[in-house]
Amino acid sequence: MMPVGPVGQGDLIDTKVKKAVKGGEEIIWGEGVEGKVPGLGAARYLSHHALRFPSTAALQASVDAYMTSFAEQEATRARALARQRAEPDEDGFVTVTRGGRMGPARLEEAQEKAEKQKEKAKGKEDFYRFQMREKRKEKANELLKGFEEDRKKVEAMKMRRNKFRPN
Repeated sequence: MMPVGPVGQGDLIDTKVKKAVKGGEEIIWGEGVEGKVPGLGAARYLSHHALRFPSTAALQASVDAYMTSFAEQEATRARALARQRAEPDEDGFVTVTRGGRMGPARLEEAQEKAEKQKEKAKGKEDFYRFQMREKRKEKANELLKGFEEDRKKVEAMKMRRNKFRPN
């Protein structure tokens, strides 16, 4: 019996197989490579998938570290820009840098704008034609009811006026 070596040694295996066949020996495939063979079937694909991506804990730690370093860089960049804006150059002039035309907004104005944006986001109540028609009908019905109530009040006042006659 002649053991055949691991996969990847093509020419060497071919010569060993030819010698074994000539000598009449029996070939035992895979002898001595039990621990070296990768997992097959579903186990292989599961391990391959698990190794393709980092674990969630490692990924979260990496993202957190990146975000903290990015925030620190942004803060230092903002401080440097603020310092640069306020600092006069060698001639004594303050360099005008690109930025907003207006200063910081007042809190009340910002809140009013936010409320207006919320109202706009809600959308129109009568966006469709049938909604506008229904609203018009409701208003007309309310006006008719008010008119009827007023007419009844006027009738009642007329009746009271006619009944009360001092001598």
